[in-house]
Amino acid sequence: MAGTYSNVTLKGPNQADVVRYLKESDWTAFISPNLDKYVVVYQGAYEYYQSAARDLTGHFNCAGLAAVCCEDAYLYYELYQGGLTVDTYVSNPQIMDENQFIEPAPRGGDARMLWQTFGAQTTIKRIEKLLRKPHQEADGYEAASVRHKHLVELLGLPLAAVCCNYDLLQDGEGPFGMKAADFTHVGGL
Repeated sequence: MAGTYSNVTLKGPNQADVVRYLKESDWTAFISPNLDKYVVVYQGAYEYYQSAARDLTGHFNCAGLAAVCCEDAYLYYELYQGGLTVDTYVSNPQIMDENQFIEPAPRGGDARMLWQTFGAQTTIKRIEKLLRKPHQEADGYEAASVRHKHLVELLGLPLAAVCCNYDLLQDGEGPFGMKAADFTHVGGL
């Protein structure tokens, strides 16, 4: 189920409020059911994840993690607070810019900020270790979606944010044992 996916995990607002706002704002998306204190939004056009994160976290004055995983080659995330980007991370920067040599070690990512934002029940050191593991080495991560899953688990975020996108939900596939019918759709497409 990996492939390319993007979504925004919001901390705080409930599904009903997110659905209402997205309908009023004319967005196309699937919205997860309430998952503890989180809701995951899968926007219709994956390249709009930044706009969705900025818009939603600004409107609800909440935190949100916008994540993109591209064909398991890299995990990229942006952490938002109240509509502003406060942290970014890329697991394999060399893939992000093929025109110049970039050190292949992961870049960005503030473990302390993630830990504080999501109230993780782990140590900052464990989050930092996951963020710094190299890509495609014997002691690193070969698949960016596996790194994303481990990060989500460490932060206590819902697994619904991993390996799932709008198209999969539209095709009737839900993430990690969930049913696509549990997700609410708004907008066209």
